[in-house]
Amino acid sequence: MYHAPARNIAPIMGAEATARKVAQIADPRVRHLLFFLQSLADAWGTPRLARAILDAFPKRLGEPFAEWIDYAERPFPKAEPPDYESNLDARRVAEQDLPSRLAALCTNPDVEVDPDCERDCPWWTGLPYFRDLIGALFEFQKQHVEAALSAVIQTTACRQSLDALNYGLQARSMVLIEGPAGAGKSQAVRAWADTHRGAARLVELTGACTVFDFFRHLARELGVGAQRHWKQRVEEYLWASRLMVVIDEAQHLWGRGQRERNMVLVGWLDTALFNRGIPVAMFATAEFTQRKAEVESETGWSSEQLARRIRRHVCLPAARPGLWPAPHPAFRPPSAHLRLALWGGHGPAHPRLPRPSHGRQRRN
Repeated sequence: MYHAPARNIAPIMGAEATARKVAQIADPRVRHLLFFLQSLADAWGTPRLARAILDAFPKRLGEPFAEWIDYAERPFPKAEPPDYESNLDARRVAEQDLPSRLAALCTNPDVEVDPDCERDCPWWTGLPYFRDLIGALFEFQKQHVEAALSAVIQTTACRQSLDALNYGLQARSMVLIEGPAGAGKSQAVRAWADTHRGAARLVELTGACTVFDFFRHLARELGVGAQRHWKQRVEEYLWASRLMVVIDEAQHLWGRGQRERNMVLVGWLDTALFNRGIPVAMFATAEFTQRKAEVESETGWSSEQLARRIRRHVCLPAARPGLWPAPHPAFRPPSAHLRLALWGGHGPAHPRLPRPSHGRQRRN
């Protein structure tokens, strides 16, 4: 019987180690998959990510090896089928061993990822308890994206925001989306970032911040666990990974108050990222343009270069109160296995919207 080695410390998928490995990979599918796994591992933890994968594909665990296929005529070493007493035994082994396998897949440069390998050969992944790990990971990524998209409410502001984000990512350029509070900017950007974990990272600013606070917050969101030299570590990671940077509440980049107003952070996005081909998207209220004008008048700084590099500037309409938008026509509730994997089995089958109230309710 196969037994995984006991591990007291959960394996860590380092963001910088993943970026160094991905920098040597040319296939965009593999690049997006590894960044997707690293992002979820950073948010959930590697053990929980492993359990979610096992929950999403219960039929790939243990049972497929009951009917063994002879590989004598193939260029793979012939091996005996594992002797499992039950699927529960295979599940226990998988929960112990799969986290370290996922960490090695994302960070170890000696572990190759071939998405076109024969899917009916279980031994090339080195996992006798789970069939076709690489194929399952690509399918898990697809299911995660579909579940995130199904929860998005398609309004005019949401569609305009998603179109601008897709344009910025494909054109590797800078975009600015401005809109009033309640226009649906945050909902759109969070859903888009969740579906593009393999290509972008979302940074949500909570208020006016100094340059040091901004880079410390950005490093934490990117998964760069540095205690000092935040700016240098962030730049090296983004230059190696080439991930898109999406900033919500970007009006706080200008600071607040006469003493805190500056153009350093916006200038850093313009030069350190855009000049090196790193796409940038900024979501902000109308205060972004107002504070930019104040900085220009107080410091003499010109925003002409910034304006030329913002290839798409979208002004969102205000949300109409009392009206609830219809769901997207392509909405499909996620499967039971996916709900179990993503929400621990307690999530709803589909998002429920409260009914709008029209006047007083009649009492029975």
